[in-house]
Amino acid sequence: MPQLMSGRHICFSASPYLDALAIKDDAPCYFAIVALRTHVPSIEHLVNHIVIGYFRDGEGTPPDAPNYHSGYCIGDVLEGRSDWTESERNELREFIESEPRFRSWLEVQYGDIDIAIRENTVWSSPLLQDEAENDENTANTLMRAVIQRSATDTGSMAQLRNPRPGGHPNSPSRGHLKIPQ
Repeated sequence: MPQLMSGRHICFSASPYLDALAIKDDAPCYFAIVALRTHVPSIEHLVNHIVIGYFRDGEGTPPDAPNYHSGYCIGDVLEGRSDWTESERNELREFIESEPRFRSWLEVQYGDIDIAIRENTVWSSPLLQDEAENDENTANTLMRAVIQRSATDTGSMAQLRNPRPGGHPNSPSRGHLKIPQ
């Protein structure tokens, strides 16, 4: 993966979104679907939500070394909501705009997310089935409304990116982009 001139060695990941779509619990899975469809309607929107990982010195040589969740996504860094310097931000911006392998990888991630949403088992779950055939509000209708309201909030993508309690926040998973130098 790219190593910035400052020495910062990073990788990119869409794993948190793919992992959220693989959850077998209907409510959090539906939350992920609504958040992704709302905030990532195109590949251009996905780039800002890509998670940035980092490597630690002495733990191997990237791209084969373990990587760790930085707590930032590309949008955070580019908009100055991180500890990155201006020159590092400019270098990242140049990389994502000019590296053809990044664009190709991004297209694959967007396609994988789209397939995971379209083929998700949540569509046939009780959560998305109305309990009554009349106009009464049902428990599922109310639950869907609450989930939809929460998922359209501006912080919903950050909720999907953050590691799950009990899970290893830095575990390698699908959706990582590691480009050897």
